[in-house]
Amino acid sequence: MRMRKYFIWGLFVILLIFTRFYNLDRTARFTEDESKDLVGIHQVFVDKKLTLVGPTNEQGTKVFSSLTFYMLLPFTIIGKFDPISPHYGAAFWGVIVSILLIYFVNKINSKFTVPIALLTLVWFPFLETSRWAWNPNLIPLWVISGIILIQIPKKYARLLAGIIFGFAVHSHYYSIFAVGIFMAMWSAYFLYKKQYSSFVFLGLGFTISILPFVIFDLRHSPGIFLPNLFSQSKSVGGGLDMGLILQKFTSNIWSLMIEYTQATYLAVPLMILSLMLLIQDIKRKSFSLIYFTPWIFQSIIIACLPQFFPHYLIPGLIFFLVWVIYKRGFSGKLLSYSILIILILRGFISIYSQLTTPTSIPDISITRQVEKNIKNEIVSRNLKNINIAVLASPDTTTSGKKYRDLLLVDGNIHILTKNEYQITDHLFIISTSSEQVVRNDPATEIQRFKKGKLASVMQIDNSGWFIYHFLR
Repeated sequence: MRMRKYFIWGLFVILLIFTRFYNLDRTARFTEDESKDLVGIHQVFVDKKLTLVGPTNEQGTKVFSSLTFYMLLPFTIIGKFDPISPHYGAAFWGVIVSILLIYFVNKINSKFTVPIALLTLVWFPFLETSRWAWNPNLIPLWVISGIILIQIPKKYARLLAGIIFGFAVHSHYYSIFAVGIFMAMWSAYFLYKKQYSSFVFLGLGFTISILPFVIFDLRHSPGIFLPNLFSQSKSVGGGLDMGLILQKFTSNIWSLMIEYTQATYLAVPLMILSLMLLIQDIKRKSFSLIYFTPWIFQSIIIACLPQFFPHYLIPGLIFFLVWVIYKRGFSGKLLSYSILIILILRGFISIYSQLTTPTSIPDISITRQVEKNIKNEIVSRNLKNINIAVLASPDTTTSGKKYRDLLLVDGNIHILTKNEYQITDHLFIISTSSEQVVRNDPATEIQRFKKGKLASVMQIDNSGWFIYHFLR
């Protein structure tokens, strides 16, 4: 019996690893955000300098902690900073998230261990966050780790829980809404139970985790972390249109139902079942509400913000699942099972698409070949005054920033900026169109090269992508 159990769980782990790592080269998202992060991770390794500055947006208005860089660094080193290597790190941490969640469920309600195990294999949100090296996608790791630690009745565990929940804020500062209300509720519980040391250590841990942001901003006036957090959240607190907030909140909940089911026809029953479960928990004053509250609170606060992006709701993901699987009586258990069955069945239906459909154009395998071809051309011909553009193709990012970033990481090759086409002597055009179509493109990048000599044409095998090397 024991050998059979080990075999089943061994098979499960193999399947879990498969669903995280399979076909990443074709399906992992790799855009300018990911290439910019790869440059940042490479700089940490090359300069050997500890820094708190991590991922940023293109405009520099959002700056996040470098914790994500350090979490992915070992995998990028092993992968020699290939564009796929950070995604292997994301996949690894995705496997850890699933194992931790299964461990936790087995501890608090073992009857749901198998359904949750199946869910972790196929559920869209888990697959998406596990196959994409992006700072918000590490939030589930910190949330489930913090939830596990806060259950342990030891001072060190409560201290670590606070630190870990702070790491969720490192991954994205809007995590502070979900983890903040969760810690506030647990703090109230500790005070009610007269567990004063737990209250102190939880708060101390979170303070320790957030303190580096404060110190950094004080040393680098006017700062970049806290000012950006406050500027992004400037509409929260006063002068709010309650009608608009209600509309956005409803939209957020619907977005989550669609995200969780990937199907409109299942989003409605999921919402109804969740509402029925919530009503039952409220009537019975269930402790499970301590997990539901962060999930709903995240959606409410995000509805108050001037901007919305789906990843703003990631902090509530684990809280929702833990709420669903919490111990209940027969009717509550039936509702919980019904919710999980919907999620699992839809996960099995959508998993093929998740493992086979590219999420960026071109995919990493093509992007890598494009960069290698351009690098070889530059090095072999000792080219100077080089620039890159992407024209007449499904890729709408004409500046080709991800190729610039890869050339910088791969060979320390610096390309002229997107504002320097007028002084460019060698222009590499990446396209899926013919030479004539490229020459006739109205884009400003090609204007000085329309009548220039075509030095070479490189085709990426079995892809339909071409690299045209024009001379001015």
